[in-house]
Amino acid sequence: MKIEKTKGTKDFYPKEKAIQNYIFNIWKSTALKFGYEEIEAPILEPLELYTEKSGQEIVGQMYVLEDKSGRKLALRPELTPSIARMVAQDKSLQKPLRWFSIPYCFRYERQQQGRSRQFSQFNVDLLGLKTMKADAEIIAITAETMKAFSCTEKEFTIGINNRKLINSIIENLKIKDKDYLYKLIDKKSKMPEEEFIKGLKDIKLTNDQIKSLNKLFSIKNIDELKSFKYDEDAFKEIKELFSLLKAYDVLKYCKLDLTIVRGLDYYTSTVFEVYDTEKEFRAIAGGGRYDNLVDIFGGDPCPGIGFGMGDVVLELFLRKLNKIPELSKQIDFFIATINVDKEAVEVAAKLRKKYNVELNLTDKNIKKQLDYANSIKAKNVLIIGEEEVKKKKVTLKDMKTGKESLISIDSLI
Repeated sequence: MKIEKTKGTKDFYPKEKAIQNYIFNIWKSTALKFGYEEIEAPILEPLELYTEKSGQEIVGQMYVLEDKSGRKLALRPELTPSIARMVAQDKSLQKPLRWFSIPYCFRYERQQQGRSRQFSQFNVDLLGLKTMKADAEIIAITAETMKAFSCTEKEFTIGINNRKLINSIIENLKIKDKDYLYKLIDKKSKMPEEEFIKGLKDIKLTNDQIKSLNKLFSIKNIDELKSFKYDEDAFKEIKELFSLLKAYDVLKYCKLDLTIVRGLDYYTSTVFEVYDTEKEFRAIAGGGRYDNLVDIFGGDPCPGIGFGMGDVVLELFLRKLNKIPELSKQIDFFIATINVDKEAVEVAAKLRKKYNVELNLTDKNIKKQLDYANSIKAKNVLIIGEEEVKKKKVTLKDMKTGKESLISIDSLI
């Protein structure tokens, strides 16, 4: 019987797994540099954890199942609600919390470039602080993560907005159907301008309102907002945020983008997305401030800010830029054998106390063994045959220089 893998999932053969590990290692090392601690949460969570605040789009994409007790569970589509639940249930946690994780997530999404139904995501969250200093640190981590992949300001941009700010402007424009408008704004960069205008007319916006929105979305400088009525505190927040990003020396990667609203219902202030400058791909990363999520799940009020970066879009982006290095086995010694078994096993066991060692287990001749060692980019080959055993030596071949020498195994340990 032939069984195919589930649609939207991926088999990780050694080559693919090596790339995934490369990405994960950079994610982890960046978080650790900023003092963040790694956490994990269950893959299965109660369905209501997501139906409370994740937003209809994600709720509609969830994999839902019923356990033997009749309780409805969901494969996690994102990690932020789990984090809020964890904080709510442990009141002894000392704040602020600097947490990161690299979970598998699952969403039943339409198949297209950059979308997968099973994906890994780099989550970084800072909880317990309601200050733009926290938002700036999170965005700085986002920028530093992209820099760690050798990406430059010409290749990616972090677009930043403030939900309180955009809410207040839209309210002052007397626009009633805000929910539908936000859905339109969220998709603005992915649709033709005439389709966007048609969507605005469908919710009965006047020509003056449409003109004001077009002017709003063309603004690139914070001070240009002064021609609109807005929430003063929100304006101060985003002004302070950009000032702090300059101090972090990541301002060149950041820009004001008032079309970024993020679809999740729990964002309360800062929202941001990372995208390639040509906007060929969907968002590489996205996040924002969520100040009311922990108390929804029975905890004390605990403001938070965080982001998620998916591996699928990131890998596509890095491949396009040729920024994924050539990855191979890290083999210090390949042991080639000629009619010798026991002695070769003993040598391998000794060397593995210090090195990565692969031992030939085949009946291939020495030439094919050397060809194989070259294919896996082994740094050195130790040749062990009957002559070497008699002399209590091994032949060491440096695969880079081709130089061979007869040595004692003890000289390598």
